[in-house]
Amino acid sequence: METSSQALLSDPRWVALLESMKETDRRMQETDRKIQKLSELFTTQWGKLIEALCTPASLEVFKKKGIGITQIYRSAARGESPTGHRMEVDVILCDTDVAVTVEVKTTCRIQDVDHFLEQMKYFKECFRPFANCTVYPAITALKYNEKSDQYALSKGLFVLYPQGDGLFKLEEPEKRREF
Repeated sequence: METSSQALLSDPRWVALLESMKETDRRMQETDRKIQKLSELFTTQWGKLIEALCTPASLEVFKKKGIGITQIYRSAARGESPTGHRMEVDVILCDTDVAVTVEVKTTCRIQDVDHFLEQMKYFKECFRPFANCTVYPAITALKYNEKSDQYALSKGLFVLYPQGDGLFKLEEPEKRREF
């Protein structure tokens, strides 16, 4: 005698329903993957836009603070130290004896500031041409969550705020952090 579950599994309507549910689940997973990719693309593109806008504006705002910079390196300059540390920097502004590293975020959180500062410990190892420079860290974002802008200032970072029309406001920390 067939059990009730065996009877259901042999019923073509139940088999069709189970197959339909499997297909729906597969499509939902595929949709989730597509949404994740779009989200990543959206975030990346916003970051690139902020980077493109902040770069020319940064020259002027840092000059007003007495930090003369004449060269710009953009788009995630990559460096590696002889000890194996790897680092990416979104923007490096420099002159012969000073450099400013700018971390660009769409949304900045306190953990982003801490991560950036941890990475900055290896900057001169990873980017040896700047080994003899005074290096200042800076951060810019479309949005600062958790008062991360104030946190960054308290940690000695310069903070850039987009103001519209390609303009940026620069806040200087009470005590500049140097690497």
